Amino acid sequence: MIKLAVGKVLLMSLKNRVHRTFTIELEPGSCIRGNIRVKEDGQAKPVLLFAHGFKGFKDWGFMPYASEQLAHLGFAVITFNFSHNGVGLNESDFDELYRFGANTYSQEQKDLAAVLAAVLEGTLPLSEQMNKEPIFLVGHSRGGGNSVLFAAEHPEIRGAASWNGIADVNLFGDAFREQVLRDGVGYVANARTKQQMPITAAFFEDLDRNRSDSIL
Repeated sequence: MIKLAVGKVLLMSLKNRVHRTFTIELEPGSCIRGNIRVKEDGQAKPVLLFAHGFKGFKDWGFMPYASEQLAHLGFAVITFNFSHNGVGLNESDFDELYRFGANTYSQEQKDLAAVLAAVLEGTLPLSEQMNKEPIFLVGHSRGGGNSVLFAAEHPEIRGAASWNGIADVNLFGDAFREQVLRDGVGYVANARTKQQMPITAAFFEDLDRNRSDSIL
């Protein structure tokens, strides 16, 4: 009975739903790839930006389903891959681990700013179906932390929600930090893909550089 009920909700959300993709070019070889989902009913929708977490991506796990349901509830839902999350053109594999290793909170904050700017400037697909006054931000795990930090600095964001969000921007222990700063790189396991994913000194250097800043 539970599976049947969930299936019915999903079918309802797919009805009259419009789905478009987009790419925001940041610099040569670096971009943000995303999706927009809206329910086509002739009404401008409040915008909801949905940020993935550490070792996550826009099509990971529950995110497509949650995006469908939020669109069904009347939001213009924008999911996207952070530019340095390690997922490339394939959009489902970590095939750009060199980017993953160079990722920082500062870069993810810049990525969020680029997505917000595209919304406000009306350059995204389906922009005519977006009400740009109420813009909300939802983030999962590390994306939750990013959402709170970003919303605190951007009054255009009317509300932020953190789903199982991080409590500390430093995701690693002292021993790992010292090893990375000493050797330039360390590795964390991805239990799903069995890959060893690099964390470079840039991550900790970014934290140290912004330690007194209100955003980190």
